[in-house]
Amino acid sequence: MSAQPQPYSPAYENREARAGSWAFAALVAASAIAIALHARHYLPFLSDDALISLRYARRLLDGHGLSWTDGQPVEGYSNLLWVLLVAAAGALRADLITAARVLGLVCTITIPAAITYSVLREHAVRAAIVPLGAAAAFVAAGAPIAVWAIGGLEQPLLAGLFALSIAAMNGWLRAPSMRAAFWLSLTLGLLCLTPPTRRCSWPRRPSQSCPRAGCRSRRCGG
Repeated sequence: MSAQPQPYSPAYENREARAGSWAFAALVAASAIAIALHARHYLPFLSDDALISLRYARRLLDGHGLSWTDGQPVEGYSNLLWVLLVAAAGALRADLITAARVLGLVCTITIPAAITYSVLREHAVRAAIVPLGAAAAFVAAGAPIAVWAIGGLEQPLLAGLFALSIAAMNGWLRAPSMRAAFWLSLTLGLLCLTPPTRRCSWPRRPSQSCPRAGCRSRRCGG
């Protein structure tokens, strides 16, 4: 009768690696199906603000740059990376509204995928499967998450990049290396191109006016 593989032996580690791969695939697939089915319930919702981003993406594809109309360009978006990603999908002949919805779903699915990957790298499958399943279920069951997955705006991208940055940070803390630092820097850098809001933060005395053309923000006092 063959001996059972001992903990931390090569055979044990290989078995854990295979179990982790299967658990990762199963949890991500289940999360993707659940999120997509939940989001489908809210179709054909599309945020009216999403049409602003789509307008800039369409103008970019038509060769007019990041502009709203002809004439002096006006930066009327706060989600540069999202606009560029939608435009990239449009360059592949995709409908822009469909592209925004698909990108939103993919970015939303990235949230449980990044968390699952990070946890399974540090914990055995048997210890992590129940908490990970519960976390994935909460993400998939969240109505705001499902709504904005197909809402056409950058919230899913922001959340997905944030989840990836957490996974990258855990990897760097566990085993610091140039590769780990690169992935952490990349995710944080992309987050900077996906701000959820924009504020006018021109530092000045109350009597000074904001240099941003047309700004009438109460925060600015313009």
